[in-house]
Amino acid sequence: MKLEQDRVSPFDDQAIDNMARLFIANKQQPSFGMGASARPDRARFWLRVSQIAPEYGGVEGVVARQNSIIGLRGELAAVMKTRGLVEAFSQTAAKNLRDAERLSQQVDRTGSPMINKWLLAGRKAWSGDPGVAEFDAAVRTAIAETARVLNSANATGVLSDTARREIEEMLNTALTKEQFVRVVERLHKEMENRRTSYTDQVQAIQEETKRAAGPTPTPGAGAAGTMRIRRRSDGKVFEGPAGAVPDGYDKL
Repeated sequence: MKLEQDRVSPFDDQAIDNMARLFIANKQQPSFGMGASARPDRARFWLRVSQIAPEYGGVEGVVARQNSIIGLRGELAAVMKTRGLVEAFSQTAAKNLRDAERLSQQVDRTGSPMINKWLLAGRKAWSGDPGVAEFDAAVRTAIAETARVLNSANATGVLSDTARREIEEMLNTALTKEQFVRVVERLHKEMENRRTSYTDQVQAIQEETKRAAGPTPTPGAGAAGTMRIRRRSDGKVFEGPAGAVPDGYDKL
């Protein structure tokens, strides 16, 4: 019967083993169909699940791993969604900051922010300087978009006045040209830091998921495809590819 099944089944032993491990990791049960011809493959699958379950800590270990992976999958989806939003808003904020920096170079100011505040207000309100008005508008837009990225949990929702004021205290039209450039550079760096932190978190969750999906390591066991041997003459232990044990050595 085994020989006949091997002849007609599309699944070899490795395929059945892979499906069994996928089921243990995330409850992905394969569909073998409902006909009588599928019963042997279904039996082979469940037999393999029962055979390798001890590698994953038995029934309790399998259930714990499945629950852990479900939680990690939800966490990963949430982080990746937030990362996408932050990335989109960061790109908009970066463009607005570059526009504000460009206009800053076109608006003459003194070396004193206190004087600049009074001077620019007069040029905007009394002289009707269009360059000052455009610079002011660009800075306000850049402040709003940057604050959304840096001071919002997921870069969405209504931006609070406090969040906007925090960025406005750092970036405003009264700054000297040199100060404005340095602050813009710092804000670019802060947004980059937030983007990379989400990327690092995604990678950490993915690595944790891999560990949760794998079998329980056996203390002292080597990696798959390797073996550890001890030299009889001095007791020194070596680890290398699995294979025949050389003369004068014992396999551990």
